[in-house]
Amino acid sequence: MKTIPQLYPFTRASTRFRWLIFTGLSLVILLAAAACKLSGGGGSSKEQETVMQFLGYIPDKPEYRQWTSYGDSAAWYASWNVPRVYSLDEVNALDDTSWAYWMGMMLSQTYPPDCLDLNYILGPSYSLRDEFGFDMFDMDRFIFAGSPPKVLSVMEFSIDRKRIEDALAEKGYTAKDYGDGWVLYSLGEDYKINSQAKTNAERLGNLNRILLSDHFMIVGKATEVVEAGLEAHDKKAPTLAGNKTYSASVQALYDSSLKDVGELVGVMWIGGSEFTSLPASFESFTQEQVQQMREDYGLNTDLPEFTLAAFATRHSQEKGATYLILALVFPKGTDTEEAARVLEERLENGYSLRNRVPFLEAMRTTDVNTYAVQAGGLPVTLTVFRLDDPELTTSGGFERPMGRVRAWMEFVVSRDLLFLYTGP
Repeated sequence: MKTIPQLYPFTRASTRFRWLIFTGLSLVILLAAAACKLSGGGGSSKEQETVMQFLGYIPDKPEYRQWTSYGDSAAWYASWNVPRVYSLDEVNALDDTSWAYWMGMMLSQTYPPDCLDLNYILGPSYSLRDEFGFDMFDMDRFIFAGSPPKVLSVMEFSIDRKRIEDALAEKGYTAKDYGDGWVLYSLGEDYKINSQAKTNAERLGNLNRILLSDHFMIVGKATEVVEAGLEAHDKKAPTLAGNKTYSASVQALYDSSLKDVGELVGVMWIGGSEFTSLPASFESFTQEQVQQMREDYGLNTDLPEFTLAAFATRHSQEKGATYLILALVFPKGTDTEEAARVLEERLENGYSLRNRVPFLEAMRTTDVNTYAVQAGGLPVTLTVFRLDDPELTTSGGFERPMGRVRAWMEFVVSRDLLFLYTGP
């Protein structure tokens, strides 16, 4: 077996990836905590419309095109047959199997926005809901995009709006009517941080501005950020829903070939330019050593540059499997049949940077299929990894899953995606 050198792929991470690494750490900690208790088109047209509706809140600007994520927690609960919970106490009251699924996979498959302050799930005494009238458990779907300080989050909820309004008023927010049911709640100055605040979200200024309607809220650090989201929603500015590349990626994720792979529970979109450079650790090696490593990591065949990567997660209760789907959107004229062949070769021969094992071994599956499709008039490749649900075992009178499935978040946070490298 080949000896693969240990590399550190995130030492030259972009601002967006450094921020993602930071916000992803709480998810990684939660996964580790869950492991301690664990033993040892698809989808409907309505679902597709919902994804496009959320993309319709995100301005089509460079700062938002490079990183966007969407999660559907309501779909996650339904697909895993886990009772909907509305507090950490209710999580801890779940049966062992549901608890393990929730702690091990819910957050890593749906990607809740950072403004929902996931850190408090790890045990601090404060409650985001006590402070602001809502928290992660109240949200059905969400999308967030950009990098600090202009991160934009949009969330859909089904709780009583008045509960949120009362809490914000008590907190000291001022209110301004924007019409059509939207009210802007403001706390402090734009982009202001508060090091003395109880919650991490408030300390970082993530909840400085909240544009609230009956079932949606647009959240950001400054008025200009949330107003941009509302203008996009009101079709007064270009949006990612109208961006041909983003639209093509969504159409590809609902290709007829995916009709039996369950409900969409989350998507991360990352701009193709993030995959054009090798890790900084490669720079310390000679040209000959780099070439050898390229061969060791399965990079000796060129992959055409793509404009957008969509990392989607679907789960089918009927099939008993999670499907991790990678949609790569290429410029017009790209030979995606050849691109699919290169991806197949790289996945077959490539290695995981983080685990130093073959990539498919790190993914814990050999059931993978790559093929070319057309979506929205653009060439796209789809790679579908099937990961079977963990087997259940009985221990101490309780039935619980043996382990958990891999999530895209683990590979994105560690930038363990070298098989997508498109540089020279």
